Amino acid sequence: MDWAMREMGTVELGEQRLNHRVIALLDRLGASAQASIPVACGSWAETKAAYRLFVNAKVNAEKVLSPHRQAILERIKQEKTVLIVQDTTPLNFSGQLNRTDIGPLTGDKHRGILLHPTVAVTPKRVCLGVIDNYHWSREALRGSENSKEKNRENHKIPFKVKESYRWVMGYQKAQEIARLAETTRIVTVADREGDLSDLYHEAYTSTQSTSAYWLIRAIRNRRLLDAKGNFQRLKMIEMVKNTQPVGTIELELPASTHSGRRQVQQAIYAAQVRLNPPDRKRKKTSHEIVEAYVVIATELNPPTNQAPIEWVLLTHVDFNDQVTPYVIVQWYLCRWQIEVYFRILKSGCQTGGVSCVAGHRSPYPLLSADKCAMAQR
Repeated sequence: MDWAMREMGTVELGEQRLNHRVIALLDRLGASAQASIPVACGSWAETKAAYRLFVNAKVNAEKVLSPHRQAILERIKQEKTVLIVQDTTPLNFSGQLNRTDIGPLTGDKHRGILLHPTVAVTPKRVCLGVIDNYHWSREALRGSENSKEKNRENHKIPFKVKESYRWVMGYQKAQEIARLAETTRIVTVADREGDLSDLYHEAYTSTQSTSAYWLIRAIRNRRLLDAKGNFQRLKMIEMVKNTQPVGTIELELPASTHSGRRQVQQAIYAAQVRLNPPDRKRKKTSHEIVEAYVVIATELNPPTNQAPIEWVLLTHVDFNDQVTPYVIVQWYLCRWQIEVYFRILKSGCQTGGVSCVAGHRSPYPLLSADKCAMAQR
């Protein structure tokens, strides 16, 4: 029970009995991570006690996560760099007809909750813990109007009430961590849904002395500005790939339903750019032009009839001898650890190739560190 006590020793649920119960239950579930709650508890009395804990009005996620977050912070302070990974996944509760806290997911027949957790991970893919578990349910799905009408209506909605605001909230969580762990480089990492000018503006206007960085996969090929504020002739991807590659990397792409396992070699391009915010943002909210780096990893000689594996990454982490374009790609690949978390959350610790046991293979891309050739910048 030592690890559970260290992790949850400061928990405060209003009664000492409840505090002891949650620590004991965490210890039992941790010792039998692949077992059901009754099996992990070992007896009917312990199982009933666990379910009584779950429905106790004094017990909620905020109180349970509070000591865990404090323990995460102490672990973060021991690291030079920590990646704050955020993503969204649906939790389908369509069969639970009596629930009042669920809403439509992809259609009225599929109902549940949308979960947007924030997970702290080291560049070596060691998970330090779950910082946040923001979740919500939709009241209704948007109508089936055409794209122009949908965009026009969407622009009328205040950004802070949109679902996409969750990505800015995730960055704000990273800012909180950066303020409390001043000697650690904090980098929020997100996939293409997080490519929002509002997030970049949030970072640009920060007045914190120690601010969090962002590393986000681009969703669109943006127009760029030159030093005089004029649009450049080439868009972002074409401009960056028009430069000389700074090196190559090799990684193993695990098998999927569409293809088998294979080795992937990618060329790495990198350049500093000036991102122009959308016109409506710049005119209405005074969004500034953001200077950033673009790192593109694109596959060389892909198999016949397969699209090349390519990632277009945006970041405002400054490059130096320790942080190179290769390191940026390494950090981005750590984003897949939140996918591991989702699989464990939904299906247990050993399913579909995912295991909580050390030494088992990851179902996500892994870089071959000894097969990297990065040019000196």
